[in-house]
Amino acid sequence: MRTFISILILLLFVPASGQKLFDSLQVEKLLTRLPTQTIQSKSNEDIVRAIQAVDKKYRQIADTLYNYRSLKHTILQTTFIETGDNTRINPLSLGDRIQTESIIFNNKELNTKVDSIARNLKKSERNKLFNYLKENFDNFSSKEKKLNPQPVRITYIKFVDTDLVHVGIDIYGEHFMWTVDKTRNWDIVKVESLWVY
Repeated sequence: MRTFISILILLLFVPASGQKLFDSLQVEKLLTRLPTQTIQSKSNEDIVRAIQAVDKKYRQIADTLYNYRSLKHTILQTTFIETGDNTRINPLSLGDRIQTESIIFNNKELNTKVDSIARNLKKSERNKLFNYLKENFDNFSSKEKKLNPQPVRITYIKFVDTDLVHVGIDIYGEHFMWTVDKTRNWDIVKVESLWVY
């Protein structure tokens, strides 16, 4: 009987202690996914594809435009994105349909997730979390233990014709228009600086 109780305690203790260890893959998965939205429209599929095109090339293009080297993930300011038909869309309304790796739209759940992860870690493991966030997420405040958006935002996505999409992006006070070619697997084919704020 004593052996049975010892095994039972051991089986319960091992999973519980495993949950208090830092796992960078789980952290990344939690932070890069937007909250799920209950109302989703199929009509925004091209908007999703355009955002994912920006995500795919963001680091490569931003790092050629500026001496500053972006980290693995950049948190964008979440603003309404104007579309060609004079409507505006909140990117957060697209929810988990947006699958991104480089860019993350700032949302109220982001730092709530960081706090929740930190609270569930051992103190020694918490430092690993904060170091990971500092090394991989642009604009993590070590003092406040919070993720903050960079001065980067997508301002418009306009469908010029059946093949081309113009994406307006403000990056560090400069406005760029990225041209996406849908016929080339939604690749960025041109980057133009239009003005400086």
